[in-house]
Amino acid sequence: MQFAPVIGPALGPIVGGYISQYATWRWAFWTVVIFNVAVQAVAFFLLKETYAPRLLVLKARKLRKESRNPEFQTAWEREQRTLTKILRVSLSRPWVMLATQPIIQSLAILQAFNFGLLYLVISGFPTLWEEHYGMSKGRASLNYISIAVGSLIGVLICAPTMDTVYRRLKTKSGIGMGEPGRPEFRIPLMIPSSLVTPAGMLLFAWSAQNRLHFLIPNIGIAITMGSTMISYQCISAYIADSYPLYTASASAACCFMRSMFAFVFPLFVPALFGKLGYGLGGSLLAAIAVVIGIPAPILLWVFGARLRGMSRFSMRE
Repeated sequence: MQFAPVIGPALGPIVGGYISQYATWRWAFWTVVIFNVAVQAVAFFLLKETYAPRLLVLKARKLRKESRNPEFQTAWEREQRTLTKILRVSLSRPWVMLATQPIIQSLAILQAFNFGLLYLVISGFPTLWEEHYGMSKGRASLNYISIAVGSLIGVLICAPTMDTVYRRLKTKSGIGMGEPGRPEFRIPLMIPSSLVTPAGMLLFAWSAQNRLHFLIPNIGIAITMGSTMISYQCISAYIADSYPLYTASASAACCFMRSMFAFVFPLFVPALFGKLGYGLGGSLLAAIAVVIGIPAPILLWVFGARLRGMSRFSMRE
């Protein structure tokens, strides 16, 4: 699921490029509608409930029906949660967490910058490949494959490596196999990924500036997207471990931030690369990536447990 928000923007322009070249622009929208309806229909019938409190409510309801004993109730049912109260709390909690939780604030900004970087690259690709490299619209759209490939490599690296590091840190800390480890055990991979992201951006920027072979900028983007995908997965795992009961609200807060950055970043692509060029513009983004990416995981490694201990939303250690 974490891979989908990245692979979609990477593959969409490829399909859209050929649709707009060989069909009308209307079919670009019809294709999205048809695909969405099909996915929603499948999800409606196949996806199952996974939220633990809700599962307990369903189990208690079944026990009451079978035993005819009204005493089988969960703590959530005893709260007499009306629909109005549920909506009020659910809609307000992400904003409260974003405003009051330093963990959410720091990780939301880091995740949002990485997501904004993705959309900045996506929005700048047509100008780069069609005007700077002189490619046709269809051929230019194929360069988006580098985003998908880099993201896929990032997923394949992060998934097993993060789990291995997590298990080793648990063992080193004397935590049993059946016990949960500290959320900070999800952090170590974020540090190298925060260094690789600006390195990949610099490779992309200066190779594009000097109009080197088109594969070199694509390699730079693949490196950048792979490292941001690693950071994205680590952040998601850290948030899930830190806020087990309110993972959805914490994730919603981060989702809002990254959606805002994804909206804003493409707006200054013409000014950034038009005035500074790809080299200096990319160097500026790389510098910002270092400033944002390096301190966050280090500070959370040191102060994360203390911050969770002061939070009413997080589990207490």
